[in-house]
Amino acid sequence: MITIKAFDWKASIAPECGGNLFQLAWNGKELLRSPRSLEELKESPSVYGIPVQFPPGRIDGGEFEFNGKQYCLPINEPERNNHLHGLALEAKWEVVEQSSEHIRIGMRYDEKNPEFAGFPFRF
Repeated sequence: MITIKAFDWKASIAPECGGNLFQLAWNGKELLRSPRSLEELKESPSVYGIPVQFPPGRIDGGEFEFNGKQYCLPINEPERNNHLHGLALEAKWEVVEQSSEHIRIGMRYDEKNPEFAGFPFRF
């Protein structure tokens, strides 16, 4: 978890938990729904802050067609037979650049990811 402060702002991000900006405050006023702990964020990453959901939403059966080609994502919501909230939500992100007033993070999705066979697009 990394917290930065600049002017009247405070922001916390967890690169190891999907790159989620899970806390944002201005003049001490919380602007986002934030977890009480990092463990709580890990248990429900889509509930707090501004989670990165790509591809977003639920994909019925984990499969979709685009431009005449079929794609298949893993079923991670088995009780509804869906792929839920994408490939970035729980991925480990890396700090690319950081100072006392800003942070830039990123993640890599390529052939090394187990889901790449069903969603073969690098990002």
